[in-house]
Amino acid sequence: MSRAEHWENVYRTKGPDQVSWFQAEARLSRQLIETLCPERTRAIIDIGAGASTLVDGLLDSGYLALTVLDLSPAALQVAQARLGGRADAVSWQAADILDAELPEQAFDVWHDRAVFHFLTAFEDRRRYVEQVSRAVRPGGIVVVATETSQPGSFRVSTIFFPLPQHRNAVRAANAAFCAHEQGRLNAMTEALYANRGRWSSRSELVIAREAGVADEATFLRCMSQADTFPSVRAGIQAANRLGLTGTPSLVLNGKLLTNISSARALEDYLLDEARAFTRR
Repeated sequence: MSRAEHWENVYRTKGPDQVSWFQAEARLSRQLIETLCPERTRAIIDIGAGASTLVDGLLDSGYLALTVLDLSPAALQVAQARLGGRADAVSWQAADILDAELPEQAFDVWHDRAVFHFLTAFEDRRRYVEQVSRAVRPGGIVVVATETSQPGSFRVSTIFFPLPQHRNAVRAANAAFCAHEQGRLNAMTEALYANRGRWSSRSELVIAREAGVADEATFLRCMSQADTFPSVRAGIQAANRLGLTGTPSLVLNGKLLTNISSARALEDYLLDEARAFTRR
């Protein structure tokens, strides 16, 4: 199955709120764009947008020159149906960003929440960078969410930290890791937490089914090989180095964040960090 066929199948078989990356409101991306590019007439392109609600928020904010690009026509149709008549104010393009025909130096802002993150081959990444260099105007802004350690970007990492006082914590961490191998980490974490009070009566496989783990044989084989996975051991070691004593804990640039009580508070903190970076 090609990459295009895969994503087309995802959006034809699942509702927009049934995928793990669903956001009812793309608040952080929208506010980053508003902070870095306040002029509403600037041209903005959202790469690999899927059925994202970012375009809704940008229209609400008054941006007038929006382009949405995704590999899946089905995903774009979902977004267009949601917007209704407002979709006519947006340019829609169904294409693979690696070979999409984009106008030269046409965009002031390039936003990508996940596409580059999933490009692992060197040649694919090279082609992606070429597209950015060609399509973004000199002095333009590129916002890419990805696993990177480049200065000025955020790298989000989840580490496994099973607490020793919880009897099943290590096995739960191993189960989460095995679900992660099938792209179901977030769903498995939520399912494990929901079943925390009746662990003894529910096997990991039953919980994995609830989390949408499709290949049960692979999951069981993974669990059978788990004493403590290296990634789980590494998480424990990292947590101990950082002086963490409980979960969940949030760390930014080596600093434990102690006053973050909600997702909104975390987004505000990250926006403050982004603003501080633009002033350097």
